[in-house]
Order: sequence, then structure tokens, then C-alpha cells
Amino acid sequence: MLLDKLPQLGTEPSGRRTGTVRLDAELQVPFAIIETGLPGPRLLISAGVHGAEFGAVASASDLISDPPQLDRGSLLILPVLNVRGFYARAPFVMPEDGRNLNHVFPGLPDGSASQRLAFWLDQHVFPQVDAYIDLHNGDIVEDLVPFTIFPAANQASRELAATFALGLSLASPGSGFAIEAASRHGIPAIIAETSGNGLWSADDVQLMRSGILRVLGSLGMYDGPTDAPSGQENLIEKWDPKAPESGLWYPAKKLLDTVVEGDTLGVIRNIFGDVFHTITAERAGFVLYRLSSLSVNRGDALMGVAYPWHA
Repeated sequence: MLLDKLPQLGTEPSGRRTGTVRLDAELQVPFAIIETGLPGPRLLISAGVHGAEFGAVASASDLISDPPQLDRGSLLILPVLNVRGFYARAPFVMPEDGRNLNHVFPGLPDGSASQRLAFWLDQHVFPQVDAYIDLHNGDIVEDLVPFTIFPAANQASRELAATFALGLSLASPGSGFAIEAASRHGIPAIIAETSGNGLWSADDVQLMRSGILRVLGSLGMYDGPTDAPSGQENLIEKWDPKAPESGLWYPAKKLLDTVVEGDTLGVIRNIFGDVFHTITAERAGFVLYRLSSLSVNRGDALMGVAYPWHA
């Protein structure tokens, strides 16, 4: 079913509705709406902001094909926002304009493709919902440990991240992200990150599903079984050194390795094997994620060094 406008949440009878909404001549976005027929919170789940983060898309698709038995409210799932990027297996950017969708919010109504898509979400989707989970994975060239991201200034988002319970919650001071735009609408919003290198597994999908069910339960939308979160959520921030030059990247640290100030994090070599940059740690912490490709471009984030967040 191809529509020119997303259906209004909370106005349909109980059941599942799927289709595609046409934003304009260039952009179409698939959607699924699960309605209970009873008033209640409206949760948005998106995936595929970055097209090659396949575990996120698999998790959203799984939720559509096997939805939880909701008690009240509405669930809106946008399983792949960057459709062309997904089928092109393109990391980070939308092929239509070469921009990173998660860097252009709140977007522009007459801008490039990613800016128009961001504007549609900001103006036509976020005002309809009460909470938002944006599913991500480590892209084709990055490896990571599971963590959530929340806008640092938004307490409700921080609590949502703790409920999703991946063990680590990263406070983000940044702008341009979908979750930051949603929070400006007063909506608690988080990113959930799992897996890496564009890979995914049934375990990754289950990890996402467990977090989503916990959130649904906390919103009063779901009264079924959930996996209880284990341990305490650790609040972190990060420092990510950037590549000063293009070349070949040889990391010296693995995921979760401890980092002390002055440690060698890795080296950048030229194509002949000569080391021309040694990357050293400016502060202590542990490795949250790292660039996993051999090739590196000037300005690429090489590694995320996480350390305790002090609000």
C-alpha cells in the first residue's frame, strides 16, 4: 500500500497495518503500525538511518513480523529510513546526496534528500509520538560493544536508556541527531547500538527485542514477559581521535581494552608500510568502538575511548 501521508496514530482499530509512505518523487519510506484500539502511549522505532547497519534493520523487521501482544497504545515502526543506502550496502550516508542522515536534523523542507527526510521525521512523525528508539549497529567499517546513546541534557531520555539496559549509556552533547531533534519536541529518545562490521545475528536481534520489550513495559504498553536487566547502567562519555591523514590503519587496542593517557592506540602507515602517524591517548578510559577497516581517510574517527560521565 503506497500512501502520501502516514496514518494518524491512535485512530485505527486494533491490528497491524503495513505500507509505504511517499514523501516526494524521490523518497519513499516503509512503515508498520501496530494498534491496540485503546488509548495509550505511542512509541516510534526506526532503523536503517545508516543503510549498512543490517542488524538494526533485521531487528525492526523481526518486530513487525512477530509483534509483541500490546495492551494499549500504538507502535510505529520505520524499519529502513535510508532505503537506497540499505540496498546499496552503503555505509553512513544516503546515496542520493552523500550526506549522513543522522547529522542533518531538523532538516530542510526544500533541501537535499537527507535534509528532506529529516524534515519529514521532525515535522510529521515526531509530533505524533511519546517516545523514540533509533536502532543502530556498528557499520561495515566499525566494531563496537553494545551501548545506548541519550541526549545529555534530557533526563527522561537517560531513564529510557537505563530501561533499555545494554549496560553502557553514552551521554551525547551533540546536535543534528534524530534523537536530539526528538528531544526538542519533548520526546524521550535513545539510540541503541549492537554488533559491528555490518554483521548481525539472531542474538543481536534478541538483544534489541529484549530492550524494546522493557521499554514497552515501562511505558505501560506491554504486560508480557521481559528479560530483567542485569547489573547497573554505567554512564559514560567519550573521546574519539580523528585520523590526521589518509592511509592504512593498524589499531593497537581491542574492544574493552583499558586505555591510559599516553598509550599508543594505533599507527597510520602509508601504502609502502612506513609509519607516518602514531595515535596516542589524550585521556584514560576503555575502548568502546574502533575503526575496523585497513583503509582510513583524513578525519575518520579511529576509536572511541569511553570514560565515566559526570552530569
